[in-house]
Amino acid sequence: MSTWSGLWFKEWKMMQVTYLVTLSLCVAAVLFGPAFLGFDEIYLVSGIVIALLVFMFPALLMTSLNKETDQLAQFLHTPVSGMKLIGVKFLQSGLVVGLLGVCFSLITILTVQPYAGLDFDQLLLYGMYFLLLALGQGLTLAIIVFFLWVVNGILRVYIGGVSIAISIGIFILMMYLEERIAATELFQRITTWGELSIPASDMSFIFSGAAVEIGMEDGFVFMLGVPLFWSVILIAMFALGLFLLDRKVEV
Repeated sequence: MSTWSGLWFKEWKMMQVTYLVTLSLCVAAVLFGPAFLGFDEIYLVSGIVIALLVFMFPALLMTSLNKETDQLAQFLHTPVSGMKLIGVKFLQSGLVVGLLGVCFSLITILTVQPYAGLDFDQLLLYGMYFLLLALGQGLTLAIIVFFLWVVNGILRVYIGGVSIAISIGIFILMMYLEERIAATELFQRITTWGELSIPASDMSFIFSGAAVEIGMEDGFVFMLGVPLFWSVILIAMFALGLFLLDRKVEV
């Protein structure tokens, strides 16, 4: 058995109950959510589930990392590189979240079609766009969660439980800096290139007897430079987290 296969099986054995609980909660939300919330449209609940994928990815990763805390010495002192140890967690959590996203996107598309007035291909485009957006945001938060988990592990050695408060403070500072950077003229100059436009039709549907319209005259428009800029930042953060994990985190 290869190293990757062994780590994948270990991760699955450790997380399978969590995956099953997550799936069960999502299915229960779609089956019973509309009646509980007082409306009939299933696609609204399945759409909410897709939006929650943004938080589900980092939540699954954080759960996996915390499970390792009980056997941290064995986890950190294994001869396997940090890239493989953490990479398996990202891949498996991402695969689970991605499969859930595909399933609930199809449920949303199939249940919204009678109300939306669009053909299946157009709805599929909507579904793919919002699913990729949710997965991208989820991956972003997962990388931040991993980085802060490593930082918290280092700080805990020196300052104990106060490290959690400091880690939360670092997260708030990162969100503040992200907002400030995005507002600078330099950011606008280096990211306003590679404009991509995906055609999309206006969509209207019925919600609890009322007509709702979503205007998409310009389709989906975004600058390629923006995600590439933040991707570089996230890759650097991930690499720094791996470096600290391999060399600095102590038990």
